[in-house]
Amino acid sequence: MSKPPAAPPELPGHPHIAYRAGDLMVEAVPVSHLARQFGTPLYVYSRAAIEQAAQDYLAAAQGKPVSLRYAVKANSSLAILQLL
Repeated sequence: MSKPPAAPPELPGHPHIAYRAGDLMVEAVPVSHLARQFGTPLYVYSRAAIEQAAQDYLAAAQGKPVSLRYAVKANSSLAILQLL
């Protein structure tokens, strides 16, 4: 029986999420550690990814007659609302 292919070290399109030594990492923090600390199920967000996406949206809208707003219905996490 052949082994399944190894997971890529970094997930394409998600530079802040990667596998290291078999552990899923979010911003260099092992998700297994977070699960032990906070329990499961657990939602884990990358602050760096959220900030980069917000900067990308703002840069794309620069000089255009648009107003960007966060849709609270998409995610009402207080920590994310404070970040944005």
